[in-house]
Amino acid sequence: MISPSTRRGKRFMITLDGKTFHFGSKNGSTYIDHGDKKKRENYIKRHQVNEDWTTVNPGSLSRFILWGSSTSIEKNMRAFNRMFPSVKPTISST
Repeated sequence: MISPSTRRGKRFMITLDGKTFHFGSKNGSTYIDHGDKKKRENYIKRHQVNEDWTTVNPGSLSRFILWGSSTSIEKNMRAFNRMFPSVKPTISST
């Protein structure tokens, strides 16, 4: 389950397989906010040289959830779960 980040400067956090990831800039907008396909394309080109999108990490979470193919965070999360089926969200008891 995605929730607001508790880390300064980060937008969201999610716990997967017991590990918490903080991702997305709190200050910027993403494809889920503006739906601008050209900005999405530029984001992908700019970040693909430095990011590893084959593993679960803050970069891949941003790429596939915040800059995924849909402006719906729910649809992008479902797509992310299909890409990484072995990774399961951890339900927090707090």
